[in-house]
Amino acid sequence: MRRAILATMHLPKACSRSLGLLACAAVSVSAEEAMAQGPAPETGQITYTPMRRTGPEAPPSSRPVHAPPTVPIYAPVPGARSGQAHAPPPALPYEPAPVKRYASPPAQIYAPSATPRYAPPAAPLATPAMRSRFATSGTPAVVTTAVPTQAETGRRTMGLGFDLGMPDGVNLGLVLSPADWLRLAGSFGTNTTGLAYRGGLSLLPVGWGPSFSFEAGHCNLAPTNSVIRTFFSVSAWVAPYVQELGYTYFNAHLGFDLVRGNVTMYLHGGYTFLMGIVRAPKSVVVDSSTGTTVTIAEEGKVYAQTLSAKLGLVFLFGGS
Repeated sequence: MRRAILATMHLPKACSRSLGLLACAAVSVSAEEAMAQGPAPETGQITYTPMRRTGPEAPPSSRPVHAPPTVPIYAPVPGARSGQAHAPPPALPYEPAPVKRYASPPAQIYAPSATPRYAPPAAPLATPAMRSRFATSGTPAVVTTAVPTQAETGRRTMGLGFDLGMPDGVNLGLVLSPADWLRLAGSFGTNTTGLAYRGGLSLLPVGWGPSFSFEAGHCNLAPTNSVIRTFFSVSAWVAPYVQELGYTYFNAHLGFDLVRGNVTMYLHGGYTFLMGIVRAPKSVVVDSSTGTTVTIAEEGKVYAQTLSAKLGLVFLFGGS
């Protein structure tokens, strides 16, 4: 009796277990048919989107932000039994992208050009005596050259001069200018009555402009004329006795010289000291009513101080 009761108690459990196994087998067969007929589901991707902060904007980071790698969804393997778990492959370790570091350009180092822009003139070769002298001391020979002066580079030092004035008269002569500041002159001419000659020098401190002249000249004894009488004005009673005149003079002049190349134009004026001789070879009527005449047989001497001036031109055309 007891065994019969126990057997009836186990019967429902066995029936329920059998029904459960049948249901599982039916579900598995349905799943296999569905997988065999339909395509396999596509693999999806999960995208990570970072959240933006609501507060003030955070300062940019020096390193770029990288999204984490996506995790693929693996489809079930065809032929696998329903309910069987598929383990995903192991996740790859997270490796941040390398930071690109740009190398700064190399500093430009100035290097002088191999060929200098300006090449100094080559020094003249040393003489054999210089070579032998510096060969023993081990010091290279250095030869210096003197800068040529203006006279060595074709400066004109000789020329002609012409001037007009009183008491000099008209003169034409030779001019020698060894330096810009010095001019020597010797000339011949006339005072409109007799032959004259003169010599002198002129000093120009800066080579042009203000000048100082010193001259000495002589005019031979000759009959006077209206030009001489105009320059040498005397009293009316003396004028008849000045029939012939000759004199020696000394000039001290200040002036201005205008220089243009080889041509110089000047105007000089100043002081003149004069020593002269007067002759009256013809008799002079002193009283016309009685016919009284006077004859001076001896020569008279004249000393005078007067102002003088002259205008001249110098042209230099010769020399080194």
